[in-house]
Amino acid sequence: MNYGYLKTDFFINYLVCFYLKLFYCLFDYMCPRTFVQLIACSLGRFQAKGYLCSQNTLIMCKFSESTKQKLGNAIIYIARHTSGLSKTKLLKLLYLMEERMALKYHVPFIGIPFEVWQAGPVAKDVFVDLSDGPYLLKSFVKTDFKDGGTFIEAVADFDDSEFSECEIEMMDEILAKYGNMTASDLVAETHKEGTLWYRVAARTGLLEAFNKHECNNSDRQIDFAEAMTDCAAEDYRESLNIRQTANLLNAESHV
Repeated sequence: MNYGYLKTDFFINYLVCFYLKLFYCLFDYMCPRTFVQLIACSLGRFQAKGYLCSQNTLIMCKFSESTKQKLGNAIIYIARHTSGLSKTKLLKLLYLMEERMALKYHVPFIGIPFEVWQAGPVAKDVFVDLSDGPYLLKSFVKTDFKDGGTFIEAVADFDDSEFSECEIEMMDEILAKYGNMTASDLVAETHKEGTLWYRVAARTGLLEAFNKHECNNSDRQIDFAEAMTDCAAEDYRESLNIRQTANLLNAESHV
């Protein structure tokens, strides 16, 4: 399972981790938000030089405990409120929740990247984990292969400690609108002309490749800021960088 977040070799990976830990030692007396903003800005310089992935998105090399708890409990919530929850359906509902939070409130929900696949948008780390196990999410759900597909079932009770009231309301709105749709219906919904998936797929030539069955996945990511005003996009990207940098630092501290 590949959770690498750099496009270059191991040396650059090691250098960034060292860089982060150095800043942690130097600035641990600063307030958490100021510290995380500083690291986020520093990571932005790596991104500008092409060391990090594009679209102002830092792909997480691993999940912090907080991110894993939020992701796992979001999946539990979805599983408890829908029937026939296939892996594809789950991934689409997670995407729609992330999109709604980003476009309505200009903040990330979980903050994981979604890639443009033929049956996308897909959170690759979640897809791989549910296909192989689960491993990261084994405390939250189990999988059952039946009728030619992978289906998800919750194995724990929902814990709302990682969620705001606003986020619970948002999840309820998404499930009320899309929860009864089939996986195929949700794929069609997220692939409509004008959606972010469609824009990226059309702009990069993936739409034609998908239609011709030349490929079924890509590493192109959806940037929610693309559908925002400049001001909203700036707020969202700052919030996303802070969230993902905090995840990275928290994950590193448990290594």
